[in-house]
Amino acid sequence: HCSTIDEYGNNQCHYSWGETVILGINVTTTQPFNENDRVYASMKVDYFVPWVLDCAVCGEDCVMKIPVVDFEVTIPMLPCPLEVEDIPTLLEVPLDDASPFEGVPFH
Repeated sequence: HCSTIDEYGNNQCHYSWGETVILGINVTTTQPFNENDRVYASMKVDYFVPWVLDCAVCGEDCVMKIPVVDFEVTIPMLPCPLEVEDIPTLLEVPLDDASPFEGVPFH
């Protein structure tokens, strides 16, 4: 699924509809997380459209807005405080069998 890897993990990944994306989670702190802690991600869609994620680690749902199509995906987060041992090490995200944007022009 991914063509390169670096010290932070896999890069330039491609998944098809109907597949399951498996995310590895590595936490290096021993302190519990609270409502002030955030998770950030900087990604590219189709190698050039920026997609930035900024969500609370716990206490509120993470709402991701997919760029270009303005489609929102909500990930329920665990309540705060969140102990490190309560964080899963793998997160499986199944993709729908077909794109919810089938037939929608993007140009």
